[in-house]
Amino acid sequence: MLRASYQKGIYLYYEGQLKGAKTILESFKDSVMEEDNNWMAEKEHCLFVLASIEKAEGHKNKAIDGFELYVSLFKNKEEAEKRLLEAYWHLSQLFMLSDKTEGALTYLDLVINNSTVVEEPYLMLNAYKEKAKYLFERNEY
Repeated sequence: MLRASYQKGIYLYYEGQLKGAKTILESFKDSVMEEDNNWMAEKEHCLFVLASIEKAEGHKNKAIDGFELYVSLFKNKEEAEKRLLEAYWHLSQLFMLSDKTEGALTYLDLVINNSTVVEEPYLMLNAYKEKAKYLFERNEY
């Protein structure tokens, strides 16, 4: 039952039906957050998708909270590096949209410091470009 609910929510998300996906995934999240680690991968993906939905709907603060919750699951886990970088990137963009420059710079630094040129060259380059743009706008170059 839980797996079918999760799969339906993810399917709706990828089909662009955000409202239905959000309703189903929030219910799934509430059902498994207190469960054991049997559902860890699904919980992680669910939190990322819910934060992405909030971002798509323009709910910046809810999206920031969602991505920060998602990121908190992965600290000190090597296998999650790429997902962390992606979440950090989304967070930097959300802070920029909210005119919270210090938060944006913090997450851009996390992207820069945690990505390597070989593995994530475009993400690293974009983070450097965004940081340079912000520092230039603030006359701190």
